[in-house]
Amino acid sequence: MKYFVLAALPLAALVACNVTPADSEPRESVANADQPVQSDAPLAAQPAAQEPIRLRPLTAADLAANPLDGELGCSFVATGGAGALLVASGVVEVGTRINGIVKPGDRVARVDATGDFAQLERGLMLIGDGIEVTLSRGGKRAIASEATHYDATLRVARSDGERHSYAGSWTCGP
Repeated sequence: MKYFVLAALPLAALVACNVTPADSEPRESVANADQPVQSDAPLAAQPAAQEPIRLRPLTAADLAANPLDGELGCSFVATGGAGALLVASGVVEVGTRINGIVKPGDRVARVDATGDFAQLERGLMLIGDGIEVTLSRGGKRAIASEATHYDATLRVARSDGERHSYAGSWTCGP
């Protein structure tokens, strides 16, 4: 699985175009026929009055230090971004755990949800370490590769109410 995660970061970076982060109010998500899957984990409390929540691209070192379980994975890259803001992994078996990582500021945060790879690919909510990330998948992109590429919106929220949205690309595959 480590090999997939390391391979997903460069692949996802090649798909990106222009950065278009929203203001601190969440945007409407990209149209999706399937509703996001909700995690059963509560959002952990965070201290009040922190700086604005912004995700930084995950590095190869971040991925190596935070290996993910799963046989298939997905990554989100903001339009025009230099790297993946979310990398997540799961298995085909229903009822298993999906796990992922994001980087709010200088730290890597682990997030997860109950589900399988099909739910991960459709878009879902992952929660953990005081952060909630919701991926809303849009239409499929016509890109020739083994992976599947979609337009997507990534919304990030903290328990103190701070939010931020990114438009970009959701790339999934082996």
